[in-house]
Order: sequence, then structure tokens, then C-alpha cells
Amino acid sequence: MKKITLILFLVSIKSFCQLQVNFAGAQTPAQLVQNVLLGSNVTATNISFNGSAANAATVRDQASIFTTNFNPTNLGLSSGVLLTTGKGLVALGPNNSSSLENYSTDSAFMGDPDLAILSGRPTTAVMNSAILEFDFVANGELLNFDFIFASEEYPEFSTIPAFNDSFGFFLSGPGITGPFSGGARNIALVPSTTIPISISTINNGNGNNGTCTNCAYFYNNISPGNLHAGSNPSTWTGPTTQYDGYTTVLTASSTLQCGQTYHIKLAIGNIGDNEYDSAVFLKAGSFNIATINLGADLELASDSAVCFGGSTTLDTVLSAASYTFVWRKDGVVIAGQTGPTLTVTAPGTYQINATTTSGCALPSDSIIVEFQLPVNAGNPINLNICDTILVNELFDLTVNTPLVLAPLVAADYEVTYHLTATAADNNTGVIPTALLTAFPSSGQTIYVRITDFNDGCYIVKSF
Repeated sequence: MKKITLILFLVSIKSFCQLQVNFAGAQTPAQLVQNVLLGSNVTATNISFNGSAANAATVRDQASIFTTNFNPTNLGLSSGVLLTTGKGLVALGPNNSSSLENYSTDSAFMGDPDLAILSGRPTTAVMNSAILEFDFVANGELLNFDFIFASEEYPEFSTIPAFNDSFGFFLSGPGITGPFSGGARNIALVPSTTIPISISTINNGNGNNGTCTNCAYFYNNISPGNLHAGSNPSTWTGPTTQYDGYTTVLTASSTLQCGQTYHIKLAIGNIGDNEYDSAVFLKAGSFNIATINLGADLELASDSAVCFGGSTTLDTVLSAASYTFVWRKDGVVIAGQTGPTLTVTAPGTYQINATTTSGCALPSDSIIVEFQLPVNAGNPINLNICDTILVNELFDLTVNTPLVLAPLVAADYEVTYHLTATAADNNTGVIPTALLTAFPSSGQTIYVRITDFNDGCYIVKSF
């Protein structure tokens, strides 16, 4: 049993803190799901916290909103939902304690069977859990969300499973099989493995002694002035939070069956005792189901419009074998366009609808496409040398630079000279500066390219 005791009074959140908790006022767990965690294409229902909808409708000190405000941090996430085995305010940096715990004032939730399976300990060893659950409908086929696991258990208990606080993201529903409640599967895994994430599976050894276990995903947050025995000060990454160690930003993901209802259980708990807090940071807006995204509008106002005479390809990034597609321009179906991509050569509002082969329709997406006006460059003139004897006569190509720029704001454009039209279009084979004012070839057609620095659009003229 761990015996270190620390008394800490958290009175207020100072403006100079890098990490802030409940910065915009406390929200209930249900509000945190709806207002912070979910992406724009996901709807949650039946939200509960620690076993009941009533708990989800009440502000809880184990479920908080966090932000890094305007200060850069090394945490890797700027805002989101924080679930902790103690009070969320424990997360506030700097890291000035090696063993902090701050018991939740909410009624302790004990004995979660899924966390017990993950920890390999009896259900009675699971204490002070924070468990956030909800249902959602799969309006796509891939679930993703980003997170960080952090703990005061680092680094003393990295290889002592009896005290390895546990967390898991337990997903259940059609096509999902696993050993947890309701046939759920844990999707909080060490990248590219089936290994659950815990203090014992991602660490830098006891006392940060360099005995690496997936330590590419681990940050040591112990300062040189607050070292544990065996700690390595060269690995310290700063005082962003109170926790002695945490993972890099990781992603939980799973395939889904489109149109089906799923249940997610986000859980973290102390193991063996209620000392040394642990936490999970969940990135704001990252609980997303991958669907169609044609990207940002291509508009004149943002200098993102397509160049005059050019084209752009809209891509659903979906398989032609798995979906049927209907493209529309300004609300009218585009005949013959039934593939996952569309080449656009005219302005308008384009919309895509995709349906799986099983009949599940994905949320549609649309994009505004506008085109730039042509670059209004002036015309170059032909260059002539009027000598009866041409011996080592040299041409000054730059005579044409002010002429092509005359109708334009010269500072916004680049002028280059080329020997072929293809080179000018590709912006290759630029005639070297040394030859621009001493070009030796008579009878040569020169191609001048005038490129807008703001949007990359250009025009080619010749003389």
C-alpha cells in the first residue's frame, strides 16, 4: 500500500496557468459530450455517468473541460474533456508533486468489471472510477477520436501491476466482439498492436531508468528539481500538467456498420488504492465518424478559387466498389457522373450523395467552387536589332517585364522567361538571370510567365 500523503489547496485558476480546467464554467458530463467531445456528424443519446443519467445531468468533479488557453504547451491537445480518478483540478501544472491525489467529492464509483478485466485484478480492486457512456448511430464506417493518458503512477509503479490504474474505451454493437460487458471490445490500444494502453505497457521503466516499453509514445514530465530516484532529467518535457508522465496523442478507432447503433464506454479507475491520480484527456470535437468531406469552399474571397481556364478534382476518398454516387451542380443531377471523384471546370455549388451497397446513405457534403478572372497582364513586344552586320549581338529580354506588369500591381507578381510553352506552363527551365539581359539567339520564340503570388494563378505570353 502506498503511504505518501500530500495536502494541496486549489483555490482558483490563475491566468498564467498553461493548462486550465473548467475555464468556461463547469459543465455536466452530458454537456461535455454534446458540446465538447462530439464532432459535427455524430449525435449522442442515453448519456450516463458512473451508472446513471442523473449523474450525467449533474456537474461532477471527475469530468471537466480543459484548455491550454493562449499559451503553447507540450501536452499535444489544446482543449477537450478530462476524465480523472480524482478531482479534475489536479491536472493543473506545474508539476510540483511526485505523488498527488485529490479525492473526488462525488460519491465514489467502485468495482467496474471491465476495468477489473483490463487490470487483471479483482473487481474490488477497482476504485473511484469515472465512467462516461452514450449511444450513437454510425452514419459512416470508421470511428476515430484522439486522447492522452496521464498518471501520477509514473514512474514509480511502471512495472508494478498491482497499482496500475486502468482505463479503456469499450465499444459494443453490431460486428463488435470482445470479452467486456455486452460483448464490447477495448479500442484504447498501443498503436499497431492489440495491447491495451496502461502504465505498464507505455513507460520508460521504473523511475524512468530507460528500460523502454513502447516509450516512443511516452512523455516524462518530471522536472530536474523534482526527480524521483533513478529519473533522467534529460527526458523532462516541461511542467504542462501535474501528472508525472503521459502518453503522446494517440487515436482510438474502429470500423462500424453504417446505419447501426453503437455504445461507447469511456472509463478510468484507480487500481489497488485511491492514491496517485490518473486521467484521460479527450480531444475536443474528435469523436468523429469518417464520412464525406469535400474540403473547404474554393472562393475568390479567400484566394482559394480555381485559376481561370483550370480545373479541380473533387474526391470523396471512398471506394467505387463499396458505394454508389450521385453528383449535383446547383441542385441538378450531373448526368453520367457516378464515380467517387468529379472534375470541375465551371463555377457552382457541387453536392455529393453516397450510399453503401447495403443501402445506408452517408451524410451528403457540398462545396462552392469559384474561378479567378484571367491574369490581366500586358502584351510583350518582339525584340529586334537593326544592324546590317550581326556579330555577337545580344538581346535584353527584361525590356518586356514592365510591359507585361503595366496593368498589374507589380509587387504581387513574378515574371519568368522560358524557351518553350510547356516549360512556361510547368514553371521549369527558367532562363537564368545572367542571360536575361544578354540573350544571344536570334529568331527564338520566348515565353514569359506572369504568376500571381497570392493564388498561384498565371498567364503565359510569347514574343
